[in-house]
Amino acid sequence: GRILSDRKCLCICIISDDTDRDSK
Repeated sequence: GRILSDRKCLCICIISDDTDRDSK
């Protein structure tokens, strides 16, 4: 469960970074 949560967070983090870059 913890690993799955970490993976989900990482995925969200990557998406967030992508959006931030696009915004910039």
